[in-house]
Amino acid sequence: MNSSTRPTPRPFRDSDAQAILPRSASLALWLPRVASGQWSPEVAAQSVQQEDEPHIIDDRGSAVSLVTFLRSTLGRVVASCAVFPVPGDIASAPYLATHSGVESEELVLVRMVAEDRSQRNIALVPEVTEFGPAGDRGYSTHWNVVEVDPWEFQVLGSAGSLADAQRALRVGLAQATEALIALDVARWHEEHADLIDLLRDSYDLSGYIPEDLPARVYSVLESSARLRAIVDIARFSDGSALNSTQAQARLRLLRDVDAISRRAMEAATLMTPLVG
Repeated sequence: MNSSTRPTPRPFRDSDAQAILPRSASLALWLPRVASGQWSPEVAAQSVQQEDEPHIIDDRGSAVSLVTFLRSTLGRVVASCAVFPVPGDIASAPYLATHSGVESEELVLVRMVAEDRSQRNIALVPEVTEFGPAGDRGYSTHWNVVEVDPWEFQVLGSAGSLADAQRALRVGLAQATEALIALDVARWHEEHADLIDLLRDSYDLSGYIPEDLPARVYSVLESSARLRAIVDIARFSDGSALNSTQAQARLRLLRDVDAISRRAMEAATLMTPLVG
């Protein structure tokens, strides 16, 4: 179930505001670093999984742990990126992964090279299952491997450059502020009240991403993750105080801001030799 069909915002991974960073963003950033030998698979897997049950990678019927999968990528990852398709906006998702990608609203694209120099392009699509009562929720995650066509030019055309993302985020933050002024914050879902307070200011993402991330990339990633979380909560707030025209205008604005933040996160996670 995606955030466009569920009755409440997409579930946060836990009560920590840092947990708004999608699993796909974490994995996309770790993959090339593990593959190059900079970081161990164990460190990367822990950063991606956090409090989840150990993640499973299902590749053509063969299921392995995330740690095992990461070990298998050593020296093989040429390009990677997290993309975030939603209904009506699938520009970054390869055709063969569109349906499953929209269902999960996130996926990781990877280009790998084998010892014989043959290329393989895949999408890692997470299927997250939530269990347990409110206040004590747990998550199990299976990543399904989907074979896709070469994807880098498509993502570059959709996500744009990091500089483009920074400029768009400044506009998005201003638009989000305008949209939120119209909301009665006191009527927002009580279960998200603590997160709303935490999301007002920047915060430390270090537990979820590699610590050697360039400052410019980190800034875009942090701003886009926070903006998307705020918009996602705002989208589900009580809009009864607005008339139909106002409500529709606010929804369009929130969708536009969400698109800006998704594109920015894609640009921040993209690693491809096509751009150096």
